[in-house]
Amino acid sequence: KPPSGSIAGTIIDLITFIPIESAIVTIEETLQTAISGEDGMYSIVDIEIGSYTITADANGYYPDTKVNQQIFEGETTIVNFFLEEMPTGTFSGTVNDLNTGIPIEGAEISVEKEGLINYITITGSDGTYTIIDAEIGIYNVTATADGYYSETKPDQEVLAEETTIVDF
Repeated sequence: KPPSGSIAGTIIDLITFIPIESAIVTIEETLQTAISGEDGMYSIVDIEIGSYTITADANGYYPDTKVNQQIFEGETTIVNFFLEEMPTGTFSGTVNDLNTGIPIEGAEISVEKEGLINYITITGSDGTYTIIDAEIGIYNVTATADGYYSETKPDQEVLAEETTIVDF
């Protein structure tokens, strides 16, 4: 077996210094991964000695990458990450029957980017919905309700600290 070492460290919020749980740490060259615990700590063992690029990624945060991280035989290299929180915004709107104008309760709202559904919610009795803490970006928003054709509003942009209204 080739000589190997390990890496370990902590993933921390850049502003609050609170540990980040469930961050994914990846060694780019080997695709070895670890997930940070409740205390923000992670470790990856059995890494062949050498120089590596290591990335930490957590939901709601910008990823951070460290290059030229040296792994030495029988040693643990400490690699800590301070992640910056992504700004977020809000989606809000109302789903109404096109003919009667009556609000539709229980319509499913799905918010999708690049083919992946990021957020899902259901309209209330007044036909309204709200999705908070949506990462900034451009999304397709779809409303689906029993007995109705689904409708998609493409290219809806969420801006930091703002509410984007998407009505159906």
